[in-house]
Amino acid sequence: MMTTLADGLSALGVLGADLFWRPLLAWTVLAVPVYLGLRSWRGAPALLQYRAHLALMLALPLSLLMTPLMPASWGGWLPVGEGPLWVLEAPLAPSPAPSPAPSPAPLPAPVGPALPGPSVQQAPGAEAWSLAHLIGVATLIALGMGGFLLARLAYLARRLRAYQASLTPLWSEEVHARTRRLAREMGVEAPVTLLLAPPRTTPMTFGWRAPVIVLPADVLADEEALRMTLVHELIHIRRHDYAVSWLVRVTACLFAVHPGVWLLQRRIEQYREVSCDAEALAGRRVAPRPYAELLLRFSPLNDPAGPVPLRMVELDATLKQRLAAMKSALNPSPRLLRWTLPVAAAVLLIPALLAACSASYTSSETVAVGEAPAPAPVAAPVAVPEVLHLDVQVRDQVEQAKRQARLQAERAAAEADQMAAQVEQERLQRILVELKERGEAARRHVQVMVPAGQEEGRRGDLSRELHRLKIQMTYLEKELKALGEQIQALEARPASERNQVEWALYQQRADLLHTMYRQRLEAYETLKMEAYTDEMLGSETP
Repeated sequence: MMTTLADGLSALGVLGADLFWRPLLAWTVLAVPVYLGLRSWRGAPALLQYRAHLALMLALPLSLLMTPLMPASWGGWLPVGEGPLWVLEAPLAPSPAPSPAPSPAPLPAPVGPALPGPSVQQAPGAEAWSLAHLIGVATLIALGMGGFLLARLAYLARRLRAYQASLTPLWSEEVHARTRRLAREMGVEAPVTLLLAPPRTTPMTFGWRAPVIVLPADVLADEEALRMTLVHELIHIRRHDYAVSWLVRVTACLFAVHPGVWLLQRRIEQYREVSCDAEALAGRRVAPRPYAELLLRFSPLNDPAGPVPLRMVELDATLKQRLAAMKSALNPSPRLLRWTLPVAAAVLLIPALLAACSASYTSSETVAVGEAPAPAPVAAPVAVPEVLHLDVQVRDQVEQAKRQARLQAERAAAEADQMAAQVEQERLQRILVELKERGEAARRHVQVMVPAGQEEGRRGDLSRELHRLKIQMTYLEKELKALGEQIQALEARPASERNQVEWALYQQRADLLHTMYRQRLEAYETLKMEAYTDEMLGSETP
């Protein structure tokens, strides 16, 4: 059992060194000077820094994908070192020493046995075993960390969907018209959905093909704050920052063992917001001072959506850096802005290509050095069954790791569904309590007694109240009719194209409108009875 486990760790170490650790090491060597150069470039625009850091991070998975495709001869100009890493492909058991070739010299005895020797053959084998085991353990740790973080990311995505389902759509046509006008001016083509959040909530956006903007209720009362918030979020939507943030988060999960990846992720999130502020200020759509006051207004807020959506002010963002960057964002250099895409493309392709070439060439040299002690091709068939056996073990271990990651993801999804159901139940309870309170208030309003001697005033109040209730019922009938047509149109679609979240929101609004209509109908009939009673009592008075 222990021998099988040791063989599996050794084979996993060999495979992980070729496909993961060598490209990661090559990317690190190339990424460090690029990162330090970007860090020391003080006058670079925020947009250039954002795209360059993003390209540097995405070059890491690109180098791993390009490594198997690179010919080994392309990396021949790269220096190849010698050491324990280059004997990982040696045979697991020490091979027998080759017999010395006969020498025509008259003294063959001292030369023969001095070259091979058992002690010289054992040391490289033991060194290769130890290093392969260590790399195998490190690979298992990397797989475990990546699987756990990906499961956590899936749980956060479920939590975001549950939070979106708990919000109500924004029905203000004026706000929708303003949003559509700003979207046309800024070149946003995708239809934007507006959701209303409770007061003191940080504005945020999420969604790629169907973007969503969450607006707090207290920001609707301030037109200037609403316009600046919409400009900020629409810039994120136009640049597809939400989809880019998902690429960055998945890359950070896959390479969680590398601390530089987390550092790059934090810098990307900072420059994403700073570049968005710079673009909003450079377009003269917002003024610097009111915009800074708006950022300070939302800086201490919390929200239950988690870290997945793009919030206007991150909880851990350096707000001082964003406020200081606004001074340089007022007059950006057009010449530098034109170089953002070429610099980002160079940062993406050059490190990825060099890392892939270095890893592929190093892997080819590893095989050559490992096979060098074999004296003749006769020994090659002996290693084939062991290699095949190790391949089967590696595949079994990879499948087991995949099953564990899948079980963790399913467990996280079940927890997210349970949390979403609990949030939905709490929201329905709040709606029922609110409707009950409104019904009690309406009944108390109907049962108010008018003091004696004010019959004429009472009749006038009753008439006005009847007229007001009739107008409200007419409005509710019109809304119910329009909502019924929307529900019928949604139900007419095929089941695969039907949006279940939208259908549930329509049903909830229809139930609420029916309840409000029944309450006003009850109040209306009660007031009619009161008016009829007053009329009959007035006619019987002598």
